[in-house]
Amino acid sequence: MSSSTEVFHFRRFKLRQGRAAQKCGTDALLLGAWQPDSLPAPRRILDVGTGTGVLALMLAQRYPKAEIEAWELEAEAAAEAAENFAASPWSTRLRLRQTDFLDAVRTAGPARYDLILSNPPYYTETTLAPEASRALARHTLGGSLSPALLLRYAPRLLERGGALALITPAEQLEALRQQAVRSGLYLAEWVAVSSRPARPVRSLTLWRPIVELTSYQPCLRSELVLQEADGSPSADYRCWTEAYLLG
Repeated sequence: MSSSTEVFHFRRFKLRQGRAAQKCGTDALLLGAWQPDSLPAPRRILDVGTGTGVLALMLAQRYPKAEIEAWELEAEAAAEAAENFAASPWSTRLRLRQTDFLDAVRTAGPARYDLILSNPPYYTETTLAPEASRALARHTLGGSLSPALLLRYAPRLLERGGALALITPAEQLEALRQQAVRSGLYLAEWVAVSSRPARPVRSLTLWRPIVELTSYQPCLRSELVLQEADGSPSADYRCWTEAYLLG
């Protein structure tokens, strides 16, 4: 990934984000690059809160037969996502919908998804970012898009055998597990993401419906350390992202 903050150049696509409040960051890259061990190639994918579309584009690159739908509420981000989709090699398989998550869930037709993924807002402080659209993108307030909301409503949209993938702060994991149980989901896979060894800062999680369990399934747990001792990108991080980022 290179160039200015307005255009990021990936190996196979460009991401324009000059007008959107929230720029592409490491969280989105990690979620987009993650390949859960228990997940077969999905045919229908939903990216909730797509921003300028980086997750949808990364998944379109990885799964050449998948149809991908992306939902985004913020108008400028949605406009740039539409432009990024149209300019990509996978424009015929990408569909954007500017919508609120709950409104979309309530009006959803018979479509179901094999994979739903989201890099949801996670700040819960009472002090908002000064720019309204940035606050919308990064705060969990007033019923807006949040990890708990995704866990609650995603089961309505999942195809049989489908899964929900999230990236969230590490300290939220226990609360999310409690919400998942109330929503009929269990934690199938978990990657503890650390900037340095033994200091998790993020959790990559894959959630599946409990009702589909036929026997006990232990959670598949692993760790990803992002940096070497000298602060350079780790070999594991480079391996995860080499298909997408420029050298």
